[in-house]
Amino acid sequence: MNDSRLPDQFEVNGKLWKQAEIDRPFLRQFPRDDIRALAKYIHKVRQTTFPSLSWIGQSATVEGLITYILGEETKTDQNTPPVEEPVTLPVSPVSSPVETVMASNGETKAALDELKNVFGKLGLLSSDVNSAEVETVVDQKLGAFRGQLIADAGTKITEASTNLLDEVNGLKDEFAQVLSRSTIRVEIITPSNVVVPCGLQHKQMPQLLSLLMDRFHVALVGPAGSGKTRAAEEAAKALDTPFSAVSVGEETTKSELMGYMDAKGSYVRTALRERAEHGGILLLDEFDCGNANVATCLNALTANDKCGFPDGVLLDVSKKFSAIASLNTYGTGADRVYVGRNELDGATRDRFIFLDWGYDEALERELALRAFTECGGKRDEEGHNWVSYVQSVRKACEALKLRIIVSPRQSTAGCKLLGRGVFSRSQIEKLTIWKGTAKTEIDKVSAWLTANPTK
Repeated sequence: MNDSRLPDQFEVNGKLWKQAEIDRPFLRQFPRDDIRALAKYIHKVRQTTFPSLSWIGQSATVEGLITYILGEETKTDQNTPPVEEPVTLPVSPVSSPVETVMASNGETKAALDELKNVFGKLGLLSSDVNSAEVETVVDQKLGAFRGQLIADAGTKITEASTNLLDEVNGLKDEFAQVLSRSTIRVEIITPSNVVVPCGLQHKQMPQLLSLLMDRFHVALVGPAGSGKTRAAEEAAKALDTPFSAVSVGEETTKSELMGYMDAKGSYVRTALRERAEHGGILLLDEFDCGNANVATCLNALTANDKCGFPDGVLLDVSKKFSAIASLNTYGTGADRVYVGRNELDGATRDRFIFLDWGYDEALERELALRAFTECGGKRDEEGHNWVSYVQSVRKACEALKLRIIVSPRQSTAGCKLLGRGVFSRSQIEKLTIWKGTAKTEIDKVSAWLTANPTK
């Protein structure tokens, strides 16, 4: 036999075995107890190599090896000399008597191939995915029909294979859900092949970094608390470039952005001037809160290589300058939730690439649980349950079209308060989520959650 997972020679129950000598005629001269011990050893080595497949029954695999070695399924007259044939023990990580039966049925064999593909995806899962969660999915879905296949293989192979196909498809869907809950870690490889780790980031950070490296000006559009401001700062750190931020409001003036000449005739510089002249990223926070006429002063800066400033300088805009605008709308005016937003001039909007920046629920959960632990939380399930509740309330408010913002800030704040242990759960809900919301609307959310339980 030739199995790379076994040593060239090994000892089992005091007997020394050599791989090169092991074939079917050679093994038949030994007592069944010796063959059983050998089969158990081989099985143990393979289970150690593939621990994620521990749901395969050990006795079934061992018996399958013994049956194969002794050739009992093809016994003939004892006087018939054995045919010399090298042993090729099963080497697939999912080999078992079940596979032997399944191989004779085309539909079931197709299901097995799909199953192997699913297990292949295990290696692609983020390290942040809870391994116990993945193992639970595997055990529940695969363990449910393993016994059925073994018991019914001879008489109900068609029914069993159909059930297997259904289970595999369900398993693939559940793995997709697990993958969707995984966080990402970003790293940048510089032209000199230096790897710059950026840590845990929003799922769309790679797209933002790509746009900034190509010197686009980017408008991040997303709900309150989706991490737009943090993303801009993290992007600057990742790209190792200076960062400045300007909060924009209804009363923000052109002078606050472009600078001005004071009473002594000296030019007062601004963050915008610094970044435009020396390079870096400028965040225009809450950009759709600003006056559209004031915002047009940025048009030359974000579209041309030159821009005039109040000190009379026609500035050559740095090639390393990029602007990020954070907005709750697309600059088309107020909506049902964000009533204080203004409409931006079309020419201003034309200068930016608009990137949707929604909630990253996997990142939300990770950051909230960290806060829970840092504040003294001892029971992980308590933090998990709170984050799940916040995310469910968010879905309810969206479905019911209620003017209630439920952002990741509620997840983090609630986890901190839970960790401290000063407030009760109901008090924390009032402090972080409801904030004076009418009881009728809270009742609507409760009814929706009852009718749509979290899976």
